[in-house]
Amino acid sequence: MPLDLYDHGKSSSFMTMPAQDGGLGLILVNDFYAKLWKRGAGCNGVALWVPGITIQLGKLLSLNAEHNRGPLSLLGFAEGNNAFVVGAPRIGIFVVYLNPLRFKKIYERRDLCIFHPFESFCVAGN
Repeated sequence: MPLDLYDHGKSSSFMTMPAQDGGLGLILVNDFYAKLWKRGAGCNGVALWVPGITIQLGKLLSLNAEHNRGPLSLLGFAEGNNAFVVGAPRIGIFVVYLNPLRFKKIYERRDLCIFHPFESFCVAGN
């Protein structure tokens, strides 16, 4: 990850994810924003990170910075649902769906020290 994408002065979390076109993507959560990037190639063929959309999580989730007790943290990415999971201390845990952009609160408070989101599936059988 390019160092200029990561803000060392703030609490940030990031993870790789599939880009919408099927390539390599990156999601970075800083403060109340989520920034999506994808891997691309420059004019000379050198690989670089291309900025995608920026999501204002504070507005989307109706979070007030004064009432939030700490930075948002990126907890996971759900590839099958094209969504990511973000936690807000003492407020809750949210799933943010990328297309169309919407959210769902899945846990009322965030008192947990360890949280591991996962997707499950069931294969139909005879």
